[in-house]
Amino acid sequence: MDSVLTSDIFFFITSLAVIFLTILMAVLITVLIKILQQIRSILTKIEAGTDAVSDDLRDLRSKLRSKGIMSALFVGLMSLMPRIEEIAAKRAGRGTNKEKN
Repeated sequence: MDSVLTSDIFFFITSLAVIFLTILMAVLITVLIKILQQIRSILTKIEAGTDAVSDDLRDLRSKLRSKGIMSALFVGLMSLMPRIEEIAAKRAGRGTNKEKN
């Protein structure tokens, strides 16, 4: 009788462990799927960005071939002006914060 009780306890504990491990694996697989979906989303954004950069470089290359280096540089610098003005405005804003401190 004692060995039957011992084996019943063993199988009960083993059953609980299997149930716990199954739930744990289901949670881990769910988290892994979510992580892989986020990675896919990030890679899609990176691919779109690289396509945009590739298109820009293709346009720059065609402008260099057709108009020459000086004209292409001038056009390139003019297209950067809004970004340069934005950076200058941010720096000017930080400078006033330093003066206030």
